[in-house]
Amino acid sequence: MKWPQQRAVLVGGMVKRAASMGCRDANLTWAVQLLDVCRADRLIDTNDATQIADACVAACVKRLEPHLLMDYMPDDPPHTHRQVMKRVAVDSSVCGIGCLDGLFAAAGMDTHGRLFSFAKYLMFLSMCDINLAACDVRLLAATAVYITRKTNQGQRAGGIWSTALVGQSLVSESALESGMTTLRMQRLMWRDTRTTKGVRMSEDQ
Repeated sequence: MKWPQQRAVLVGGMVKRAASMGCRDANLTWAVQLLDVCRADRLIDTNDATQIADACVAACVKRLEPHLLMDYMPDDPPHTHRQVMKRVAVDSSVCGIGCLDGLFAAAGMDTHGRLFSFAKYLMFLSMCDINLAACDVRLLAATAVYITRKTNQGQRAGGIWSTALVGQSLVSESALESGMTTLRMQRLMWRDTRTTKGVRMSEDQ
């Protein structure tokens, strides 16, 4: 199985594992980011790919939500966990959901409402696309906010991309309009029937 197909299977398994543990969405997205880092560092081979993916979830949970591990003992080999935990210890990457939260705050938007859920789902769609795996998560978050605001602009007053958002994300509206990342994420959104249905419902309201 080639890496794009294998990654899709691994991410699907990570989603199920994270759901069974009840961890936050931010931990799941960080774990997927960590999976791509492990692949870049050549920590993954055909024989232990699933173990590495599971260890990525467990490592992120152990760092940010250790209480969830009290009733959950992963059965991965110790050396796998040591490798991944060592990588987590030196990881300075930012979490995509955390970036999204910051941009919503800069835009004066509710981080607990339907629009935030919509933007977060766009982040999940991008997480599943291997072609966006190498993108800066801050750019992905800015793109998710932009698409959310543009899709729901009829419900919002003022411009789509405010000065506060530009200052927070260091990305302008024109840059997002011309960027391939935005176009690709829009295509992901319209291929997904659940997201498309949600957009149509918001337009009808």
